[in-house]
Amino acid sequence: ADAYTWNFDSDNAIESFAKDTVFTFSNSVETTTIVLNARNTASSLTNRATKELTFVKADLEIVDLVDKTITFQSNSLAAESYLWDFGDGIGSSTEANPTYEYPNFGSYTVTLTVTDVFGNEDELVNNNVIIAQPGAGTFEAEVIKGDCAGG
Repeated sequence: ADAYTWNFDSDNAIESFAKDTVFTFSNSVETTTIVLNARNTASSLTNRATKELTFVKADLEIVDLVDKTITFQSNSLAAESYLWDFGDGIGSSTEANPTYEYPNFGSYTVTLTVTDVFGNEDELVNNNVIIAQPGAGTFEAEVIKGDCAGG
C-alpha cells in the first residue's frame, strides 16, 4: 500500500493521509470506530480495516448499605483492573464490585481507579459517601400553630 486514509471519530471525514499517524481524542469520547483504508495505487486494490475502540472510564455506584457495610459496583468502561480506596485510611480492594465494612460512622471520600489492557488509567472520586448512624436522618415535628389538615 502506498496511499492511506484514516477516520478516527466515526464521522466519515478523513483525519489523516499518513501511513503512520497520531490522533488525540477528546476526553468526552467513550467509544469510537477507527477506519483505515490502505490502497495500492499501482493495482488499485484497497484494503479496509475497522476497529471499535472503547476508552477506559471509571464509574461507580453504591448498590447496598446495611449499618456500616457498603456494597460498591463498578460501572466502568473497558476496565481490566480496579483499585478502590475506601477513604478511611485503612481499606482498599482490587475487586470489581467489593463489599466493605467501615470501622466508624462518618463521611468518606471513595476513589476508584481503573486500568485498561494498555495501561491507561481513569479515576473517579466520590466525596459524598456518608455512613450515618441508624436514626440520624429522622426527625420529629410538632405543630405549634395552624391546621395540618389543609383547611
